Amino acid sequence: MSRIQLKWYCLLSLSLAICSSVSKAQNASTEKPDGCKALVQSFYDWYVPVAARRNARPSFYLALQSKPTWFSRELTVLLKKDSATPTENGDLLELDFDPFLNTQDVGNPPNKYKAGRVTRKGENVFVDLKIDDPAEKAEKPIVTAELQVSSGRCVFTNFYYSESANLLTLLKHNRTERLERKQFSTGNR
Repeated sequence: MSRIQLKWYCLLSLSLAICSSVSKAQNASTEKPDGCKALVQSFYDWYVPVAARRNARPSFYLALQSKPTWFSRELTVLLKKDSATPTENGDLLELDFDPFLNTQDVGNPPNKYKAGRVTRKGENVFVDLKIDDPAEKAEKPIVTAELQVSSGRCVFTNFYYSESANLLTLLKHNRTERLERKQFSTGNR
């Protein structure tokens, strides 16, 4: 086997191993809420380094493109609309923080997020995430991921930042606010 063939073989083997581990995390979600916890941890282990890089698009948009089956349709549509709606001066009106990490600064080196307490309410599973740092003694989670168990799979449906603030509400509010502004600026009151 030539060196080029060997390199391609190694690259293919590595790709298959990564896909297999992601698939195992996704399939583990069918068995019990801890499977959703494993999926959430797998997602954050992948996502935090992506968010730490300088990207042309928001990191959450890259996540939606790379892992579309991991997010509910409603969440995907609202996030994509938010990142594609121009303001009056032509800039895009996007969230001013990372909605999956609940931060504006990922850190350098990036913070490591650790999945913690899991709560199940009906078909929904809530997984608390904290920063995995002995110096951080936060009692409350940084973010809580909500997942719905559907057809034996866990799918992200929302992210909670406190008892009252969550991503879907923020996105819906922003969308309504933008539509009202557009109507006002064009005189269609």
